[in-house]
Amino acid sequence: LISDGSVVCAEALWDHVTMDDQELGFNAGDVIEVMDATNREWWWGRVADGEGWFPASFVRLRVNQDEPADDEALGPGRRGAGDGGDAEAQGSRDQMRTNVINEILSTERDYIKHLRDICEGYLRQCRKRADMFSEEQLRTIFGNIEDIYRCQKAFVKALEQKFNRERPHLSELGACFLEHQADFQIYSEYCNNHPNACVELSRLAKLSKYVYFFEACRLLQKMIDISLDGFLLTPVQKICKYPLQLAELLKDFKDVEAALHAMKNVAQLINERKRRLENIDKIAHLGMAHPTPAGSALYRLTPKAPLTPTLPLPALGRPYYLTRQKHPALPTSLPQQQVLALAEPKRKPSTFWHSISRLAPFRK
Repeated sequence: LISDGSVVCAEALWDHVTMDDQELGFNAGDVIEVMDATNREWWWGRVADGEGWFPASFVRLRVNQDEPADDEALGPGRRGAGDGGDAEAQGSRDQMRTNVINEILSTERDYIKHLRDICEGYLRQCRKRADMFSEEQLRTIFGNIEDIYRCQKAFVKALEQKFNRERPHLSELGACFLEHQADFQIYSEYCNNHPNACVELSRLAKLSKYVYFFEACRLLQKMIDISLDGFLLTPVQKICKYPLQLAELLKDFKDVEAALHAMKNVAQLINERKRRLENIDKIAHLGMAHPTPAGSALYRLTPKAPLTPTLPLPALGRPYYLTRQKHPALPTSLPQQQVLALAEPKRKPSTFWHSISRLAPFRK
């Protein structure tokens, strides 16, 4: 990524708030100078007068590092250069589009591998252990990630068909986003369920046998050194990143403009469904303790801020460079069958759907 001691610039996608003096705090939209990217997950960078570590997933590298901001940046020798200057500017725009399109395809291929590792490395292994995980428990942890995996495979195939290998800047990727607009709505269910997955994984993390089991899954799949909840956060981040990528392509191309609006609508739809679910959940818990007549203030839902790429994501916790050694060490003398041979925990039934049955006016 960085060679010969050069420095590249990245734009912050979300706020990064930290109390650690070794981490770099910034706001969404800030431009960060990336000085060290040898670690895939945590980079070292500088913003304003501060330096420190920050999560690589919170930023996006600028597609064209040398692109001038306006005519003033071109210098007096290049302003008013006539046809030669116009041709050079057009070449720069074509190169920028090429870089963006290559970035979209590259990140999509990486994302497919990421989803496959979760489905095959974790979910498939969990299903083999019916003594440890029930189907309801797996649905809580992984949500509909298999549906997302199937959707993304079809989407990547469509992108590959639209990709112009000889002249990448002429690739018409916007049409692919429009064709699959409805498919992306399945992310709504996943995003709504993600907080429940975090709660369940936090509970299982207190039981050593589950900690060892998940670590064994990661090692067998040869995945990078991140906990399962970190892997499961990626789809939430991915659906927010699409509008940012499409905005880079948005010039005079109608399909890309329509695709950008489509992906923004998907984000708004996900936010609206999540808002409804959260309000129904709150009313259900309040109704159990204090029954309230219909028409009271508790039944008036309050709108929340829209889910956009500029919203801060939940804190990732301490950097991996500080916690890398905290993964449990698996006994090397045990065969794989004994590593995964664990007992079934006692489960406490949820009262949510029992209480939600009392709220008939809110059921569709």
